[in-house]
Amino acid sequence: MRILILLVISFFISITLTAQKDTFPFQPANWSVVDSSTTFLTHQGVPAMKITGPDEAVAKNLNFSTGIIELDYQATDLGFCGINFRRTAKDNEPQVTDYSEFVYLRNFDPEGKVQEGGIQYAPHLRATNLWDVLFPYQAGAAIKQEGWNHLKLVVSKQQMKVYLNEDEVLWIPELLGRDAAGGLSLGGNGIYANLTIYPGKTEGLPSKKGADVTENDLRYLRNWQRSPAVLLPKGQTVTSEDIPDSTASWTATATERFGMVNLIRHDSSPFIEGNRKVIWLKATVYSDIDQLKQIDLGFSDDVWVFVNGYPAYTGQNTYGYPIQKQPSGRLSLENSRIQLPFQKGKTELMIAVASDFFGWGIIGRFTDVYGIRFTP
Repeated sequence: MRILILLVISFFISITLTAQKDTFPFQPANWSVVDSSTTFLTHQGVPAMKITGPDEAVAKNLNFSTGIIELDYQATDLGFCGINFRRTAKDNEPQVTDYSEFVYLRNFDPEGKVQEGGIQYAPHLRATNLWDVLFPYQAGAAIKQEGWNHLKLVVSKQQMKVYLNEDEVLWIPELLGRDAAGGLSLGGNGIYANLTIYPGKTEGLPSKKGADVTENDLRYLRNWQRSPAVLLPKGQTVTSEDIPDSTASWTATATERFGMVNLIRHDSSPFIEGNRKVIWLKATVYSDIDQLKQIDLGFSDDVWVFVNGYPAYTGQNTYGYPIQKQPSGRLSLENSRIQLPFQKGKTELMIAVASDFFGWGIIGRFTDVYGIRFTP
């Protein structure tokens, strides 16, 4: 009798585990694809899908929130490939991701050696991949050029761990996309197989966001006012005559993770619209004495800094050009260290931020806050 009871319990456990596992075979009925770039085939004995180029293949009738996503990938060429999840399509363009969480491989070493930034996380906001403003969210990875690469994503509500070929390669303490649930798509050169989802299974990964150590750092400029965005023709600079006057409207704008003002969060994307825009940010600093203070300033892409209306710094951080800042034209506190004058009492700091390339924002941090405050 005891053996019978154990068999019954094992049977129901088996049913439960099976119910918690969803597979999405790579067959035309399960995927919305661009026919010119996507084919379905049997590869190494399993149903698979081959994508040539940057197009996305979108899983039909799939809504993902939390759980485990597993997938096998075989490289067919150098380039990018990845998974969008919690995905929303762009209006009238179902193959284009508007909002999502996005994990992707940067496969650019033909020998399959470890590559700096070989795996990255970046959400899509307003159809814009924020890779250039999220430098900390990447890791080195070796992507095999022959045979399968196994990718596993463990996703809780606000955190994620990523495994490549059984090794944990990336931990994201706070997912930064817009939505808590959504669709799934795959994109980039390669052959994809064995997509399996375990809904709700998180392997103990906390559902709340992990600590952001910058939150404890008093040196960060956090309380900004933001102007509306306006067009700024490519090549045009900004002068003190462009500073918004007393009639301008301003919106309070707090920083998010890493102390960043993420302007794509608040305005349309110049990169997607194919134009260049500028937004003004202002902050008030109170100083006990007249003094010079150093500020580490990260920005994407161009900035003009004014102190009480006087020009104090101009910087360009254009990816792919000799003028780009370290690291590799991406937003970071490594971009610049500037020295600004603060008078005794109230000083108004104004920064114009322009962009036409992917992400858009700034981070500002004093080297010390002795003798200054951000409130009266």
